[in-house]
Amino acid sequence: MARVKTIRYYMDSANSATSKIKKNFGDFIFVIKEERDETKDAFDLLLKASRGQLTDESGQKRLLTAKEIEGVKEQAIDVLKIIGITSLSILPGGTIVFILLKLFKLNNHILPSSFKNRNAN
Repeated sequence: MARVKTIRYYMDSANSATSKIKKNFGDFIFVIKEERDETKDAFDLLLKASRGQLTDESGQKRLLTAKEIEGVKEQAIDVLKIIGITSLSILPGGTIVFILLKLFKLNNHILPSSFKNRNAN
């Protein structure tokens, strides 16, 4: 009878771990899509600005606002962080370096803003 309990315990543990992995993967996909949308919006804004297609409420041509410039800068930094994380994961021993960076709580320096916002919730 004791063996049945231990098998049930391990099955419950495995089901719990599987559920947690599925949830985390779903969260990861959501954040990746959010980051993709932010990058697309920033690119579209820069494209319109370079073509002179930005207009204000009255229909007059305008330049990027300070807030828009700041948003584009933040998105460019996020893209560079994604490139860094991707290259880090490809390099031999990159996973260990990533774990060490997380261990020393350097998430603000290595994770894009969408990941940080999601972890804060």
